[in-house]
Amino acid sequence: MPHIVVEHSGNLSGSLDVAGLLQCLKQAAVETGQVQEEGLRIRTLASEHSLVGDGHPGNAFIHITVRIRPGRSEAVKTRIVENLHEAACAWLQPQFETMALGLTIELQEIDIAFRRLRSTLPTSPELIK
Repeated sequence: MPHIVVEHSGNLSGSLDVAGLLQCLKQAAVETGQVQEEGLRIRTLASEHSLVGDGHPGNAFIHITVRIRPGRSEAVKTRIVENLHEAACAWLQPQFETMALGLTIELQEIDIAFRRLRSTLPTSPELIK
């Protein structure tokens, strides 16, 4: 069950189409062939207070964390990150053209030894990867 968490500075809340960005990231993740839509969890966290770079109030950030179960090769993990990065950059192009914006994407492997799951969502066990 991959998770994609999009953290962003609060000053993007009025200008960023958050729902559109989440759909863009979902499509990019599924297109890798490594993520199935039914097992995907995508969410945003807006930082009400943040300090970006030199502290100018117009500076903004987006940090995307991708959390997946272990077992994928370095090449596959790279493909996931690259696909998401390219999609996010394309989606955010209007913001890059009009404001100071930093985008980062990081992939983390979930330590399943210390993870517990209970779900009644309509997903099959093979989708929880």
